[in-house]
Amino acid sequence: RRGTFTNEEWKSIYTALRALVKRKANNRSLLYSMQMFRHFCLIMANAGTRPNELLHVKWSDITPYIDEDGEQQMELRIRDVGDPRKHRPRSYPPLPVCLDYFNRLRAIHHDPSPENYVFVTWRGEQIRGYATRFSNLMKDLDLYVDAEGQKRTPYSLRHYYATTRLEHGADPYLLSQFMGTSLAMIEKTYAHILNRRAAKAVNQRRSRKPKQSVQSPAKS
Repeated sequence: RRGTFTNEEWKSIYTALRALVKRKANNRSLLYSMQMFRHFCLIMANAGTRPNELLHVKWSDITPYIDEDGEQQMELRIRDVGDPRKHRPRSYPPLPVCLDYFNRLRAIHHDPSPENYVFVTWRGEQIRGYATRFSNLMKDLDLYVDAEGQKRTPYSLRHYYATTRLEHGADPYLLSQFMGTSLAMIEKTYAHILNRRAAKAVNQRRSRKPKQSVQSPAKS
């Protein structure tokens, strides 16, 4: 098991992030910094990348497209940022809302040129991590550990993504490809969710059809 969030806890996080942005509205640099952190959290929870992978995303790695149903989607390219056994280069479609989040960041970014990083400081330097800021937020919200005593870190947002996708019926193999991990790791880490899904399928009751009344043949 890994530290993650319930849906209610995630709601309290994004609500708090929105409130923090409003508090910084009168200071441009602080507002910019808070917007970066807020959208880092939002994208992590809806794309399931590793924190370091997301911080290495460049503007050229984001490709909007229209799917066969006419819906707006995006493809996200993840670069090779370290050990290939843990950071597999890949391209996949995160949840469509991520495109809105990237577009918001583009609107405040000083230079959204294709080869520039998305997550940069007010001075244009690549952001290296959000571990301390995230921990402080978790402590402020009394969410530093989950119900099983697991510490919450930015990585927990990746697990929230995986948990919610599996609860909504995502195929474990496809999810492993999206997240750049093995099917065995998905099955091991989220066995409790997969077991619940299996139990629901096995224990599903047959719906009883209402009995039809038998009518007497009409008399001639």
